[in-house]
Amino acid sequence: MENAKRVEEAQISAAEKAATKAAQAKLQDAQEKRSDAVSTRAEADRVEELAEEEKAKRQQARAVDNGAAT
Repeated sequence: MENAKRVEEAQISAAEKAATKAAQAKLQDAQEKRSDAVSTRAEADRVEELAEEEKAKRQQARAVDNGAAT
């Protein structure tokens, strides 16, 4: 009986360790994905900002050109 109980406890402990290891791997993967998403978002924001600056420059140039033509 005592031996069977120890075997069962060892199996439970091994299963808990395996579950913990799997959960840690999933957490690590989720953290990496989140970090990638944050980087991608920052890059997209920067591209949007540059596009808005370029648009403003073109509109200003057009306004100057139109003002000179009249």
